[in-house]
Amino acid sequence: DIVVGPETSLKGNIYNSTGSYWTELAATSSAAANVLTITSGISGSFMPTNGTYDITGRIDVPTYYQSVATGSWSTASNWEIADNLSFTGAIVASTPPNNLNNAGIFIRSGSPITVSSTVTADQVTVDASAVLTVGAGTLTIANGTGTDLTVTGTLQTNSASANLIINAGATAQVDGLFKETTAVPAAVTATGTITIGAAATYEHNVNAGTIPTCTWTTGSTCLLTGITGNAPGGLGQSFSNFTVN
Repeated sequence: DIVVGPETSLKGNIYNSTGSYWTELAATSSAAANVLTITSGISGSFMPTNGTYDITGRIDVPTYYQSVATGSWSTASNWEIADNLSFTGAIVASTPPNNLNNAGIFIRSGSPITVSSTVTADQVTVDASAVLTVGAGTLTIANGTGTDLTVTGTLQTNSASANLIINAGATAQVDGLFKETTAVPAAVTATGTITIGAAATYEHNVNAGTIPTCTWTTGSTCLLTGITGNAPGGLGQSFSNFTVN
């Protein structure tokens, strides 16, 4: 039986109990023949061909994450999950968010989060007055649907070993503050796109280093506050407002 939608919308998925997410398999569906054919993904240790499996129907209910405590991204208890954007009926998460196990991640005001390990994420929103810090870790923004990182509050790096990576095809929209602050420049790698919005600021509170390549919307500001003797790289961009303090 079809729970929701036509037979042609049937898909095959495998649940990863460690990461708490579903992996969609390559499949074709025939309404006329009432057959769902899995064309790849069932092999090896991922799904041994001589195994016994439970097959069940499911509705793809979205999962959303919001931060509820100050601390590490990797600590599950710093997050709540819900199946709605109002977070009605939210419960404490059992695993931290990543780019595969949710439909949206929200950093809330009063519950700042720090990345101090290796994290890949997608559909991340940093609310107004909220803070997302990349510390001694790596935050990779994956390419997904729509804008992959939206910053209305503050996104900052504060460690020489911090790495912020915007993957190819991924988009980051900064409408608040994007700040690099460390004695030794952090690494910001953007093969995707970083856009600094009309009322937004990128602050380079670092001696030397490199200003990341961004799209500078009219009205945006590039602010240099940490120069003590060595100018940063990345100065050949088309800035809107450029300030040195």
